[in-house]
Amino acid sequence: ERRRLEDEISRTIGVMAGGMAHEFNNLLNVAIGNIDLVLDSKGGDEMQRERLSRASGALLRSADVSRQLADFGLRGERSDLPQPIDQALDQIWPFIANSVPAGFVLVRERANEDVPIRIDSRGLRSALSNLLQNAYDSMPGGGQVFVRTWVRREPGADGPIVNLDVTD
Repeated sequence: ERRRLEDEISRTIGVMAGGMAHEFNNLLNVAIGNIDLVLDSKGGDEMQRERLSRASGALLRSADVSRQLADFGLRGERSDLPQPIDQALDQIWPFIANSVPAGFVLVRERANEDVPIRIDSRGLRSALSNLLQNAYDSMPGGGQVFVRTWVRREPGADGPIVNLDVTD
């Protein structure tokens, strides 16, 4: 009973931390976006631009801390119960969608069937975040990034193969 109560408290703290990180990240994105707009303009003296650049750097570091807090919110999300990949993505999607830079559109395409698999939500979020960051970095002018899940069957395979594609 004590262990169950500790697990429930830990889960509650994790959910709260993840929710706070999500909201904090929203605020950071507004601040970073506005600073970037000012830096992209031609106005202002060098000292102002330097101060804004330092402020932007501090906000970007704060966003990293926010992501770590969100990761804390997902700790323990490794489940022994199989679930469809789209269900796992539904759980982490608010964090993913919140970190889309200005000038990008994130498009999600769901699997053609639900095949339950064991998924480490934290690992999935980390891997998807890294793939998306690579996609954003490869298109400095912005664009569309597609996240697609799909299932295929191959002769001789032990079962269906679940796929996750990120395409820029």
